[in-house]
Amino acid sequence: MKHYFASDYKTATPQVNTNLSLICVIIKRMIIGAGVGYKKYLRVRGVGYKFEVQNSYLTAKVGYTHLVKKTLPHDFSIKFSRKARVIRLRNKSLTKITRFLGYLRALRRPDIYKGKGIRYKRDPVRRKPGKRKTRATNKKKRMFNKRRIVVLPRRRRKRRKLFTKRQKLKSFLKKKR
Repeated sequence: MKHYFASDYKTATPQVNTNLSLICVIIKRMIIGAGVGYKKYLRVRGVGYKFEVQNSYLTAKVGYTHLVKKTLPHDFSIKFSRKARVIRLRNKSLTKITRFLGYLRALRRPDIYKGKGIRYKRDPVRRKPGKRKTRATNKKKRMFNKRRIVVLPRRRRKRRKLFTKRQKLKSFLKKKR
């Protein structure tokens, strides 16, 4: 749509140009929404996590002690997967859908360690490794264990005689002389 306002773009200030661009994008979105509509997916992952609809309320079981309820706007159409793990929302307005899905996603953000939570369907999963032993510590442990296990060659030792107190005293006095 920018080419309709080509003469205006050349003469206008940058602020006017950004406003015109925004208006063009909004008009395009409205045309697509009126014709085809928008649909977006949310996926929930975790033991016992799922969505339900009861009397125009969307209830979410997402690991809290209570159910989280949110009223569904009247112009939304909603569809669930078989196990209620994936939810599909349709509407004419893209901004309404993204705002509603953003609220739902904020209920339980995806955990980076376990992967549990609410995410968009094709959202990339960024996982972090948990506590892990580094190579350096493993190497130190191995070296320590080797040192303990290594058997040194036996040396011949002189047998020590067990002396009584008198004998010890006599030997001590002999050394002094």
